[in-house]
Amino acid sequence: MSPGLGVVFATGETHLPEGSPAGAVLLRKPYDEVALKTAVEAADVKRAKT
Repeated sequence: MSPGLGVVFATGETHLPEGSPAGAVLLRKPYDEVALKTAVEAADVKRAKT
């Protein structure tokens, strides 16, 4: 992964994988366009803070 890249994990799991980068966002399946947009925006905000 590139340093500073926002990360969204789209999964059916209930938690982020072990070793996930700081600021990673969990997007639970199934999701809709609004949830995807929100997750991407959140990852971008968290990326900017790290």
